[in-house]
Amino acid sequence: MNILSLHRMGDPRKRRAAVESLEYFMESNFPEYNHFIHDASLRPSKYIKDVQWDAILLGSTFLCKVLNDKEFKQTLIDYDWIHSSSAAKIALPQDDYNCSQRLDELFVSWRIDLVYTVLPKHHKLLYPRFHVKGEIRTGYTGYIHDELIKKWKSPKSFKERKIDVSYRANKLTANYGHIGYLKGSIGERFIEAVQGQELNLDISTNPKDVIAGDKWHEFLEESKFCLVSPSGSSVHDPMGTLRNKVLDFMKKNPRANFKEISEKCIPKENGKYVFTAISPRNIEAALAETVQIAIPDDYSDFLSPYEDYIPLREDFSNIKEVLSIMKDEVRVNSIRKSCKEKILNIPSLKITFLANEINDFILKKRSQSETLNIESSEIAFIKVKKYKNLKIRIYWYKTYFVDAIKNILKFLKETYEKSKR
Repeated sequence: MNILSLHRMGDPRKRRAAVESLEYFMESNFPEYNHFIHDASLRPSKYIKDVQWDAILLGSTFLCKVLNDKEFKQTLIDYDWIHSSSAAKIALPQDDYNCSQRLDELFVSWRIDLVYTVLPKHHKLLYPRFHVKGEIRTGYTGYIHDELIKKWKSPKSFKERKIDVSYRANKLTANYGHIGYLKGSIGERFIEAVQGQELNLDISTNPKDVIAGDKWHEFLEESKFCLVSPSGSSVHDPMGTLRNKVLDFMKKNPRANFKEISEKCIPKENGKYVFTAISPRNIEAALAETVQIAIPDDYSDFLSPYEDYIPLREDFSNIKEVLSIMKDEVRVNSIRKSCKEKILNIPSLKITFLANEINDFILKKRSQSETLNIESSEIAFIKVKKYKNLKIRIYWYKTYFVDAIKNILKFLKETYEKSKR
């Protein structure tokens, strides 16, 4: 069986473990199939259309490029043939609230069969045309992998962990609304709120401090507690116009704060809807038995305050209560055990559940499709593989060369500045 998976994760050195594992989940669970996992930032092989694909998966990083007009137009050109493919076509978007109208039109135009949305409660709002024509199921921004279950079967002892409270996040632009602002501000506000407390904090929203890959898991396991805010947005931006408006305003007013930008660019839309869901951080922290200090939310109706996490009100009015619970060893142990047990007992959160469900869908669609010339399809698949390997080698040679030049220039600049002192 031939499966094409499209993503746009970019440089492997900067990929987040949760994102990468989701983009490769079918290959991990069904290694016996022929998998072609392609980074769509590289032009596709001219032979790609000649392969008899049994399934085409559009990953979240592939679909997130609808935010960029130029890249979206190029994607439509490069992959326009998908609409006529007889393959089982499955889309796994995540930030559905951004450019949902574009996604809706794309899914209808390309005749997508199945969409997994992380915002099932809003599926009619987000996909007014597709939900009538295609099938929509509930998906998640992250899943539980067997490797992580094994890794954290017996995580590091709570007392041996060196970090008391940790946090990493990006500061989002105002087009994500109040929820996005909260994600970028909770860290700094927490640092201010606990001044004078004897806590070892490792909190940052600086892009330079991003922790990727396995190091993120090590960081999480080294933390006793971690801050968590609802993942998502409180703004619906169907065509990306609000995002463009916000970015233009920020260019002209670089010192403007969130309140000013919000009032000028998204006064009516901010807070009209609440698009949130359980995040990879919720799942990974639960498995690592790192206690979450979280802003109250429904977290996909899975987690409960005081039972599975320590609730921290948005205005920090209960910070004394939070600090008191953190010192209560019995309550802390109860919360971390409850959260882990609850997460592990949700079948739909396991990546194997998703993979098996999609595999069943593919097999059903395959049984209903006409079989093409298998020999010609296999020849085309081999050509696609060779083409991809060549493109990747060229891409990496170029990437490493550019990085080397940048490092040399940086070294020369630092050396020059030191000599002037």
